[in-house]
Amino acid sequence: MDDNRVFGSQLAKFTRRKGHETETVCCAEGAKEYLSIEHYDLCIIETHLQNEKGFELLEQVNQQYPNTYTVPMTRSTKKGFFSHSRVAHEERMLTKPIKLESISKLLTSLNDISSIEEFQSIESY
Repeated sequence: MDDNRVFGSQLAKFTRRKGHETETVCCAEGAKEYLSIEHYDLCIIETHLQNEKGFELLEQVNQQYPNTYTVPMTRSTKKGFFSHSRVAHEERMLTKPIKLESISKLLTSLNDISSIEEFQSIESY
């Protein structure tokens, strides 16, 4: 989920080439609608959204859909920026500009895990 439609479509195109079914949305309401209709294994959520609060969406998805793995994505590179949030591992976030090998590593790790706890133990992407 990213409010930048061009970036979202490029990320979706890359993940589809890797063999994953992908949907893109550009607002929190769109993400909630998709998640309420169908199960998704992974939800990448931009934390800085225009007129919306990405961290709130991240927490809602974590609470309402505990079997969906969530990965926060941000434009900020400042260390300690996320200390106010419930993000456990700052180094596990995707930071823009995102390297395609980071997405590849994330997608590969999804194929190799069996539980949400195992996913949360991954040190970085």
